[in-house]
Amino acid sequence: MKMFQVAIGLFAVLMTNASAQWNLFLDTKLTHENNLLRIYRPTADKMLTPQVGIAYIGRDYELFYTADYLKLVTQSQYDYHVHLAGVDFFKENNPLFKYSWGVNLLARFDRPEYANYDYFQFTGYCNWRLNLADWTMLKAGAEIMRKHFYEEKAWNHWEAQLFYTQNFYLPTHSTLRLGITYLRRDFLPLTLQPGDYDWSTGGYLDSVTSYRTELPTLDQLVATLRWAQSISSNLGGYTELSYRFNTTKGNPYHLEQVSFSPIDDYFGYRGLTWLNSLKWQINERLWARVNHTYFQLQYVNRPVYAYDFDNEQWYTDSTGYLIELAPVRKDQGYFLEFQLGYRLANILNKASDLEIQLLFTIFDNKSNDLYFQTDSYSVGLKFNYDLQW
Repeated sequence: MKMFQVAIGLFAVLMTNASAQWNLFLDTKLTHENNLLRIYRPTADKMLTPQVGIAYIGRDYELFYTADYLKLVTQSQYDYHVHLAGVDFFKENNPLFKYSWGVNLLARFDRPEYANYDYFQFTGYCNWRLNLADWTMLKAGAEIMRKHFYEEKAWNHWEAQLFYTQNFYLPTHSTLRLGITYLRRDFLPLTLQPGDYDWSTGGYLDSVTSYRTELPTLDQLVATLRWAQSISSNLGGYTELSYRFNTTKGNPYHLEQVSFSPIDDYFGYRGLTWLNSLKWQINERLWARVNHTYFQLQYVNRPVYAYDFDNEQWYTDSTGYLIELAPVRKDQGYFLEFQLGYRLANILNKASDLEIQLLFTIFDNKSNDLYFQTDSYSVGLKFNYDLQW
């Protein structure tokens, strides 16, 4: 109760800032996906993803809340909603040194079929930016996060992130960015009882006694190189290479077979990603963008399992274990996205914007695991409304 009263008091103090303003945004996207799960057998569906957010922005802080909802027309078992609330503090009046820090709370709720993915998350962060000279700027930061799963206690963990980036501004209207990020995830120990599932071994505990276990700690390094180029006053883009390297072999989700599962967690693979983006501001209201991503990924602790495509089931041996065809799954492919946007500003003479976007995407994935070898596309329409007062 005392902590709750302190929080209410802090909120009241922040709200007394006379220079503050409110910001409301509504975002809705309707998409048709011809291969929702991105596996060998296409499953088409329509996806509605509304988002609403409100923020109270003061002189050097921001209070915010957002809610996201995923609604599928036929595959409704995958529906979920996410709620995020937090506060950010920032100092930006110094032209040489700027910093920000904040905390936020996030909660995800799935349908009963996937309730084991429900979790609560607390995050704290701090960022620093230093403008060393006209030709360079550096930025560094740290983040710590605690994630708690309501049902899958073995997945409970702490996660830390450290990053450093430096920009170099060139006389050719170009920006070169170098970056490095370190990630670490430490799972919490738990005590298993006879009959419980042990994610560290991939089997059920058949012992008559309980024992204490813990999933392996995960580490990862991500190196990034980006070149951004202004081609003209209304045309520009960038190309970015990044490599994700796992320094450990652990992956607690190696038994998950389908997409829409933690197998696609960023600790679940390593490899190269090459992103290219080009944007054309056609006129004051109309713009177009094309994004292309090429990837080469090797999954961690994820073998290729034998699958009976006729009967749609996994092959197992006489002891009930999945049959491995290859020691590791390897994917390569591309993601291509086209966007066309139209923006209306100062609607009804208010500080508000309405933007409408047409979206078209193509996804192609080649894999040594034929279960995940597929190509797909999606078309969508997105509306975004932003209001300040």
